[in-house]
Order: sequence, then C-alpha cells, then structure tokens
Amino acid sequence: MAQGNRPEAKFRIGLVTATVWKNDNSFSVALRRSYKDGNDWKDSDQLFAGDLLNAAKVLERAEAWIADQ
Repeated sequence: MAQGNRPEAKFRIGLVTATVWKNDNSFSVALRRSYKDGNDWKDSDQLFAGDLLNAAKVLERAEAWIADQ
C-alpha cells in the first residue's frame, strides 16, 4: 500500500493480524504475524502451526466486516 494510506479495519488475535484495505471498489486483506527480533517488533507473512487457528479467526472477522460494507 502507498505510504499514508490507512487501513479500513484491523483484526488481531495474539500475534496474528488481518488488515483490510480498500482498493477502488473492492477490498483486500493482508495477513501478518508479529514477532520480536531483539528489542524490535517485526512482521512476517509466514505463520507457525500454532498461529493457524488465530489466522482463521481474524480472516473470518475480516470477511464478516467486508460483507457488512
């Protein structure tokens, strides 16, 4: 996304976040996992097996939010 654009919605459970973006007349969803590297927090698009249920839940919440728009 271009710098300065704000997401329409964010859904987070644990370390997993689904971010909803508006693109013209549709939506896209970015799925990320946060992790700590030393003192810095970073994001990755790779999930561990233990993240899968949280990923499913945040994606379900994002889908429901989009359906309500």
